[in-house]
This record gives sequence, C-alpha cells and structure tokens, in this order.
Amino acid sequence: MIKLTLKDGSIRELEAPTAAAEVIKGIGMGLYKASCCVKLDGEVCDLRTVIDHDCTFEVMTFDSEEGKKTFWHTASHVLAQAVKHLYPEAKLAIGPAIDTGFYYDFDVEHPFSQEELTKIEAEMKKIVKANEKLEQFYLSPEEAVAKLKGMDEPYKVELCEEHAGNGEPISFYQQGDFTDLCAGPHLMSTGTIKAFKLLSCTGAYWRGSEKNKMLSRVYAVAFPKASMLEEHLAKLEEAKKRDHNKLGRELEYFTTVDVIGQGLPVLLPKGARVVQLLQRWVEDVEQAQEQADVVIAAMHWGNEFTFERNAAQTQTAAYLNDLGVNIIIGNHPHCLQTMERLTNAEGKETWVFYSLGNLVSAAAMVDRASVDFANLYEMGGIVNLDVVIDGESGEVRIEHARLTPVINHFDVNYSHFQLIPLKDYTEELAAAHCQRQYSASFSKAWLEEQLHVLFDRKIRLDL
Repeated sequence: MIKLTLKDGSIRELEAPTAAAEVIKGIGMGLYKASCCVKLDGEVCDLRTVIDHDCTFEVMTFDSEEGKKTFWHTASHVLAQAVKHLYPEAKLAIGPAIDTGFYYDFDVEHPFSQEELTKIEAEMKKIVKANEKLEQFYLSPEEAVAKLKGMDEPYKVELCEEHAGNGEPISFYQQGDFTDLCAGPHLMSTGTIKAFKLLSCTGAYWRGSEKNKMLSRVYAVAFPKASMLEEHLAKLEEAKKRDHNKLGRELEYFTTVDVIGQGLPVLLPKGARVVQLLQRWVEDVEQAQEQADVVIAAMHWGNEFTFERNAAQTQTAAYLNDLGVNIIIGNHPHCLQTMERLTNAEGKETWVFYSLGNLVSAAAMVDRASVDFANLYEMGGIVNLDVVIDGESGEVRIEHARLTPVINHFDVNYSHFQLIPLKDYTEELAAAHCQRQYSASFSKAWLEEQLHVLFDRKIRLDL
C-alpha cells in the first residue's frame, strides 16, 4: 500500500503505483481540470509521474507559482509548434516560463513583424482547438543527439550534447507533429490553454553572449480564461502610461545617444533638476526623521477639478513611501480624491490622502464640468487618524483613518458661508444651497452616495 499525505494532512492510499493525474481524478474532476502539476515531497513533478512510494502530495493549479510556470512552459511549446508550421526553416532555441509569462527564441531570417505575430497566434489557436495530448518519452544520449541532428535543430543539439556526458536518458515531449527537447513538467494537453497573447518580438543573443548569433525572441503570456487575459492586458496598458522610459523622453528628462549606447541615458536640464529635487526630498525626510516621530509630507500635485489621481501622484506617493514618510496630504485638485495605505517591500506603511478638497470655497462653476459633478466641488474633507508609537521599538503605526466630509454651504447670493459636517447637514439646507439652482440632484443623500462610489468603501466615512 502506498500512502500519500495531502496538503490538509489527510492520508490517501494507493493499492498500486499510479500516475499523479489519476490520483487527482480520484479526488475530484474539478480539481483535475484545474491542475497543472504536482509536488511530491516538495519537488515539482509532471502530472504523468507515476507514484510508487510514500510521499507528500500537493496539487498545483494556475493560482500557484509552480502551476503558472508549467502552464506557460506548455504554452511556449504551442508557440514553437505554430512557428514551425508557418516557418519550417526556423530553428528552435529555448522557450522557458518567466515571472511574467514566457518566451521562445527562434533563429529566423528576420524578426517577426506584428502582422506575422498575428498569423502565429491564429495558428496557435488551431493547435489549442485540436487539444493535442503532450506525451513524454526518453532516449539515450546518443539516440537523442542523432534525433535532433536529423531534425536539423543545431541549438537543441548543443544543449543535448552538454547533458549527454552524464549518461542519463534525455527527455522529450511530443504534441501532434511537434517534438521538443524538454525536461518538463507540462500540462496534459494543449486544450487547457484557453487564452494567450504574443506581446512583442525582440533580439536576444544565443545564451546571452554577444559573441553568438542574434535570435528573435517572442514574448507572450497565457491564461486558463479569457477574462484573466483581458485583465492582464488592461494592466499592461495602464503600466505603459507610467513607463519611465517613455515618460522620461516625453518630459525631456533624458535622452540616449547612439555613440554612447541605449543603455546609458543622458540627463537633460529638466532631468538634472528632478534628480536634485529628489535628493532634496531624501535629505529633508532624513532630517525630519531625526527630529520627529512622525513625518508628514504636504504635496501640491494633481489635476485641478479631477477626482482621480494621476500617474505622477501615484509614483510620487510610492517614492515617499520608500523614503519612510508616514502621512501624505495632497492639495491643488480643489476636490476630494481617493485615499489609500501604501506598504512597500520593507513593510513601511504610508497613509496617502491625495486631495482633501477645499476648506472654504465656492468652486462649483458649472462651466468646468457636468452640473452633477460640480455638486462634489462643494465638499471638502477633514481626516482623523490615530498615531500609535511603540515605546520600545519606536515603530510608528497609523490606525483608524477616517474621513469627515464637510460641506461648503452658502446661499444663492454667494454669501453666509458655513462649514458643516455632512453628517450634520440636512436636506433643508441642501435645498437652500446656491448649487441647487443649477442642479436638482444636489442633496445630502446624493452626496453620501457619491462618496461611497468615490472611496469604494475602503475608508471609514463619518456620515
């Protein structure tokens, strides 16, 4: 009897050696359909692995790092198969999974254009639709080298010859008409790869050496669901908006010169000024930390009359978080913006209040925006929070952050200004507000509703 210890500590017994895939089917077909690989005694293994001894047994799905890399590695084989279908003369190099997806290196006459990448994607869809099974087989080192030479794959031959010296069998995987030198692990079939996208094609030296030939590297990503791919691509598009290389050139912070090389940016006057400013921030924060327990940064930033923070606000807040600023309070947008708590890789926390709006103002000028949104210009905010300082370690914690919305109340003649907390505001007062003559929606209930939308209930509102 073979005993498997599952993740929850329970024991599952096998009467005879059994493939991991069959064990998972016995646990549940839903789990089997989601499984990518397994861990046996902590070692990542193929679903085809036959279990013939007592061990710990853990199923790895796409939600795990190991599962993702198995999924992406299989997708790289689908990519290679599609390329060989369309470009039989292409020579295969390597196609590993990486942290953000996968790539495959090809020796082709010229890098793939965007049009060619689209054709390759279409061919990949055919392979996925065929749901071709992946089968693993082994050859002796001599047989493996001979097979790869017969396939006219010089890069694979080089890799194979390096491992041939230990005398161990060489692993291959086959799917349909495609065979690749590979140790795995892999998915059971191509049909599991429901959604994918070829992102770009760049140059890459074989084995990372400029002494070797330049290959064409295709970067890609794949997911079990189309919705997951759509979400990922949306994040990539958002990231492009904050691409330092792109923004730095557009803002004239730096440039590159061919004589010097693309890897060494040359600062322009604006960029030099930014570097000086950032250095000043570092010095100011360090000085403040020496003199005080809590460091607060007051930032003049953002776009006027805009309820969403911009990329510069987000990036600056992250930078100040890294410096160790405890609280950031922003101004300039003239209206409330979102708030959040940042935590960096070192565990430093920063509460960011991107904008608290105006304290006393008659900012609802209807020519600046829609009338309804202008209603929100009459609202500012007061933040309350608890600062807790550990007496022994000196650690600072910000707790119980909450926002008290405040209404700038004034009559139709723009007179008799009052600051009234929204929780104390009444519908009678709202009916008498100057803004009511422009917008019938201006009311206490409407303002409360919009606040919940704006802050997505992520911060306590004193209403």
